Amino acid sequence: MQISSRTEDFLIDTLALRDELSILNNVFTNPKVLKVFHGADWDVEWLQKDF
Repeated sequence: MQISSRTEDFLIDTLALRDELSILNNVFTNPKVLKVFHGADWDVEWLQKDF
């Protein structure tokens, strides 16, 4: 997964860090945080299932 803020970019190995990804729950469930997806069919399915 690739996540960017205004100042930083992050590459996340979601398989290796699967048990740690709940830390992102606040970001993914907050409607005030803008999320932009590109070619993310699998990512959206995975996020809906796990978050």
